[in-house]
Amino acid sequence: MKVKYDCIECLTRQTITLAKKMTDDEISQQNIISFGLKALGEHSFKVAPPLITGLVYEYAQVISGVVDAFKEDKKEHNLIAQDMIETMDLRSKVLMSEQPFDTAVRLSIAGNIIDFSVGYDIDESLIKDSVELCLTSEIHGESTHTLKEAVEKAKKILVLGDNAGEIVFDQLLVSFLPKCKTTYVVKGGPIVNDATMVDAETVGMTKLLKVIDTGSTIQGTMLDHCSEEFNKVFDDSDLIISKGQANYETLNHLSDKNIYFLLRAKCDCIADEIGCQQNDFVIIKP
Repeated sequence: MKVKYDCIECLTRQTITLAKKMTDDEISQQNIISFGLKALGEHSFKVAPPLITGLVYEYAQVISGVVDAFKEDKKEHNLIAQDMIETMDLRSKVLMSEQPFDTAVRLSIAGNIIDFSVGYDIDESLIKDSVELCLTSEIHGESTHTLKEAVEKAKKILVLGDNAGEIVFDQLLVSFLPKCKTTYVVKGGPIVNDATMVDAETVGMTKLLKVIDTGSTIQGTMLDHCSEEFNKVFDDSDLIISKGQANYETLNHLSDKNIYFLLRAKCDCIADEIGCQQNDFVIIKP
């Protein structure tokens, strides 16, 4: 999915927010914002939105000297998610529900609300609302039953993770996937609040199944920016379960791959592209 008109406003806001997050120095902030606006001018309508964010973040790291500006935020949201699963007794809710796989998928999608790039004020109440809403909302697109059938038929499954905090909710879904056939994927390094190997280790995902990284620090999965090792695993997988908007933005053109996109459509551009309403719970195939 290429940058659309409405993406420009969002990407500009993200650039300003990132500049303020990375440094308190006003001149450095202005340099980062100027770089972001230039990148928008040069690349808009030709590339997927995550590439522009990645370019700006990389430049901001150099200007500010800060590698992971969201490190503490990611820790906090991993803890919030873990605490919520315990206090809301979500594991028992999954196991005792009439359709445990369906409930696990819904909760995994609910966790996709933890996204610092879309302008939401991500607090505990917003996450709790998403969790409660997911259990009764209609899912746009494919059914969880269809996804379950795809899982049962697959020989090699790749789960493309998205954000810190969200990775904790993904563990509920991962518990229903065959561990010997499934690999979970995180980013190759810090980029906004996307989950990295540090998050996978911190929340215990690495104890559940094999975890690899993309070899890239760009949001989503831009295959031409990922490592050769990751691309081989991606090519060899006959089922891809892809979490989040950025993965959708960077992979929705791959009609030849068996991909199921799981996300909440948090912006109008994504909702229009999918053909759903903003904030819908979504499972779709390209």
